[in-house]
This record gives sequence, C-alpha cells and structure tokens, in this order.
Amino acid sequence: MQIVSRNEMQEIDRITIEEFGISGVLLMENAGFEFVNRFVEDFCPKTIDRIAVLCGGGNNGGDGFVVARHLSRRGYQTAVFLLGDRKKLKGDALRNFDLLPVFGVDVFDLSDEKRFEQMKHILCRYNYIVDALLGIGFQGMPRGMIKRAIEFTNGQAIPIVSIDMPSGVDANGGQKELLAIQADATYTVGCLKYGIVDFPGKEAAGRVDVIDIGFPAAAVEQAAHPATFVDSYLVNRLLPPRKPESHKGTYGHLAVVGGRRGFEGASFLASRAALRSGSGLVTIFLSKQSTVQKPDEVIAGYLPAGLEDIPDDLRLDELFGSQNALVIGPGLGVSCQACMLVEKALQLEKRVVIDADGLNCLSQNLDMLKNHRCDLVVTPHIGEMSRLTGMSKEQIKSSKLSFARDFAVNNGLTLVLKDAVSIVATSEGNLFVNDGGVAALSKGGSGDVLSGIIGSLMARGLSGEDAAVTGVYLHTECGRAAQKLNSADSVKAGDLILMLPEVFSQLRSGCCKRTSFPRQDI
Repeated sequence: MQIVSRNEMQEIDRITIEEFGISGVLLMENAGFEFVNRFVEDFCPKTIDRIAVLCGGGNNGGDGFVVARHLSRRGYQTAVFLLGDRKKLKGDALRNFDLLPVFGVDVFDLSDEKRFEQMKHILCRYNYIVDALLGIGFQGMPRGMIKRAIEFTNGQAIPIVSIDMPSGVDANGGQKELLAIQADATYTVGCLKYGIVDFPGKEAAGRVDVIDIGFPAAAVEQAAHPATFVDSYLVNRLLPPRKPESHKGTYGHLAVVGGRRGFEGASFLASRAALRSGSGLVTIFLSKQSTVQKPDEVIAGYLPAGLEDIPDDLRLDELFGSQNALVIGPGLGVSCQACMLVEKALQLEKRVVIDADGLNCLSQNLDMLKNHRCDLVVTPHIGEMSRLTGMSKEQIKSSKLSFARDFAVNNGLTLVLKDAVSIVATSEGNLFVNDGGVAALSKGGSGDVLSGIIGSLMARGLSGEDAAVTGVYLHTECGRAAQKLNSADSVKAGDLILMLPEVFSQLRSGCCKRTSFPRQDI
C-alpha cells in the first residue's frame, strides 16, 4: 500500500484526468459514493439519524456535497453546513452543490460568526458529523470560521468521520502544533497520505481506511518516490516459509556481540528474540568476566581477552567463521576496543546489524561507514540518530522521511529510524513506514528485541532491507499483542519475545490482516 505526499497525490489526480481522460467530476462522484458505502457499513446509522456534512469551498467540500446527496438518497436526514461563500464555488464542486436541492438536502450558510452562532443549536441536533472542510491542499493552521468550526465540532459527543484528511492535518505531516478535527474514522481517497500515518495527524485521523475511487494503477506508479506502508500482505511476501525437509543449518547462525559485565541483559534479550524469530543457531559473545547464566538454547562464545581488552590483530573472519549474520552493540560499551570491533565488523562479507552501543561507537567516527563490505542494517532511535549526524532531534523529526532516505542512500545501508512510527529506508532510496504508535514498546530493552529479530531474519537469508521491514512489523505486532494481554503500562521487553509465536502464527494463517487501523491501536 503506497503512501504519498500532497504533490504526489495532486500529480496522480492530474495524470488521471489529463492523460487517462477520467473526469474530475467522476472522481468526485466516486469519492462521495464510496465514502457513503464505507460509512454506512462501519457505523450502521439508522434512517431516523440526522447527519450533518460540514463543507468548505474547495474540492473536499465538493466531495462532501456528493456524500450529502447519496446519504439523502438512501433516506437519511442530511444537511450541508457550508463554511464559505457559495458564490465562490466553482468547477466540479459547484456542479455537485447545485444538485443538492434536487435530493432534498438542506443547506445552511456558516460564512461568518453571526451566522455560526445562530446555527449552532441546529448543528447540535445531529447524530453524526461528516468533515469535508479542508483537503490535501491545506497547509499551516486553520483560521477564521474554519478554526471556529473545528473547535466546535471537537466538542460534540457524537461520531465524526472525515473525508480524505481530518481538517487541519497537513497531508505532508511534520506539524509541530495541530488544531484539527479529531475524527473517529477517516476514509482517505486513493492512497494513504504521510500526514495521517505519523503523529500528530495519525491520532487525529482515528481509524483509517483507503477508498478506491478509480485512479489507474499506472497513474499511481508515476508518482515520484512514494513510500510503502508495511502491512501483513507485504510481510507475508517477504518471509519465506519453513520447509519440512530442513535442519538448523538451513536457517542460519547468528552471533550477538555485546554484553559486557553488568550489561548482559541487553544481549540476552536480543539472543532470545533471535531464537524466537527462527534462526537455526544463536551464539552470544560475552565478556570472559561475566558470571550471569545465559539462556539454555543459546551457545556461549567469548572474544579473546574479553570485551574489555580486544587485541588489535583480532581476525573477525576467523572468530565468526561459522556465523553468517551478526548483531553488534547491545551492552557492548563504547570503549576504544569496542569501536575497533565495530569498525572491523563493517569489513566482513556478512550480514550485520548495528544497534545500541554499536551506534554510539559509530557516532565517534562516522567515517567507519565508508566502503563497508557487509549487508548493513543500523537501528537508531531519534536520539541516537541525532548523535550520529549532529542534527537536532527536532530537525530529524520535522523531515523524517527525506532525512532517513538521504542517510541510507549516502551511506549505502538500510536504516531503521525508530520512533513512535518507525521508518525503514534503503540504499536504493526506498521508504517503508510502519503502523506504529504502540505505547507498550516505550520500554528499555525493546530495541534489543528488535535487533535480535532483524538479525535472526538476516541469518535466515533475508536481505537487510527485507529483514528490517519484516522485523519492524513483527516487533510492532508483538507490542500490540502484549499490551492487549498485559496493558501498555505493564509490558516489559521480555514480554515482546513471548508474543512472537502468536504473531508468527497469525501472520502465517492470515489473521494479521490490517485493512483498518483502530484508533486506540495507532
């Protein structure tokens, strides 16, 4: 499922109309018709229910006029509340506005404060509100009567459903402050938009569904650099099945390197997560001074002289000769020896995940990434990314997608930029956006579990890109499952590992299909 920006969506619209000859009025008709179908199916309004459609003066308002017409045609008591000058309506929106009287739809003008105050008591009588005030062209902050209408609407204790975007949300996202409709559901047109897959717009959108209004696939494909939404359909294609005729060697051997004395827990979490994610063998490399009992199923390994005193002439190709993938960083420390270990690992012709202290080592000398020979995945959160690049957290978050793409392309690696909504960016410039916002993952050790999952998938033979996309999805779904069982407050990192069997089982059986995104889960 593709995610597009404002300009990309407008380009899809232009190509559809100008190059494929599909008229704008037909697209508007389809949008309104499909919205009504989904609304009636999801909310099951009674014919005695009254439905108010708040409309602006642009094409989003035009969609609202079509919605009002079809709701009235189906027998619902429907009225349009127009925030704008009807004399300024034009094109397809005007054409659909002129049809409203034919279908018995009342129209109330709310063009100024006086009219709004007079009409408030009427609007309060309705059972549902459809938001068609602002569309993808909106930028900035709502002003004037639109602002007044948004504030009033949010104060009503009735279901609110938005067409395409919750009014006030920028389609490109990146808003620091948000005044927007707080919708119970948003039915977005054609493609997902960046602004409603990441916060704060994600929360304002409520449950999100994409409605198909007839954009040709070729028109969508011509949009420049759309991102891909990570869902179960995509992950099922990436994750190879386990074969009945196989053995432990079939599924690779992962090395987890870290766990200096007193910090073994991070590497234990990564190792346990790797085992639960299907790697045939997992070896954990610890400090020789460690006295902590390792997990039974994990093989113990030790670096010569231990993590605290790694010799300069250490040959990692010999030490990790039997492992085809490595996770480096959980509990490693940031000593000179640790940084040397990370630098040497980058020259291995293996699959490598660098996380936690491994990233802190990289931040000491980012030039280590130059000419690396491994299939490399790095997994920084926003704070670690700030240390790696010298950019502020605010700068990174305000342009998260472009920032992630540039870093991955410039350094020839796969980047997992961890946040409430995580981004996977590849060396080819591909972007994947995860359906995040799972509060249970906001705990120490959660990232160690993720690195273990990704490392395990890479040991099984997935490329860094495919392992990162799949791993982020599995990790998030484990968080969802764990917080349903234990509440988000009580989940700890180890609980995520316990959820992996259930998540794998649901994924394999097709039960993880997410065609909509419940508000409390995003």
